[in-house]
Amino acid sequence: MACNSRIVMRVVLKYYKGEFNNIETIVDVGGGWGAVVVEIVEAHLHIKGFNFDLPNIMAGAPEYPDVTHVGGDIFDTIPMNPDAIFLKKCKEILKNCRKASEERNGQLIIVDVVLRPESENLFDVEAQRYDLKMMVFFRVGRKEVKTNERSY
Repeated sequence: MACNSRIVMRVVLKYYKGEFNNIETIVDVGGGWGAVVVEIVEAHLHIKGFNFDLPNIMAGAPEYPDVTHVGGDIFDTIPMNPDAIFLKKCKEILKNCRKASEERNGQLIIVDVVLRPESENLFDVEAQRYDLKMMVFFRVGRKEVKTNERSY
């Protein structure tokens, strides 16, 4: 997933430019080994990043400057008190993130790939290829987002 995260983050950082200026601390919830939060702190040197995931995942995560790995369960509690929370596959964990940032009226940054059928856009074409690879490699059913769900 780190490869996909880095590709997505290049797009996010390109279009979400000034919004990071007022953020001093950010936590990537379910961040794996920290690819996303590393991209953010490298692009915005004033930000201190936290990478939050299960303890067994954090045990193997490489160290990065300005990134602190924190082990825990997103369905239990998110112990940091960040200015912003970054999520991927976020539908299941939005509730706990809100509780974690209520004190500071924190920002919530959400990224997920939405496939648009019959698109010629290069990013959409790559997203469709990635989706196909995931179905082939992991032999799981395809998650289809209905048009009315996109507005939430």
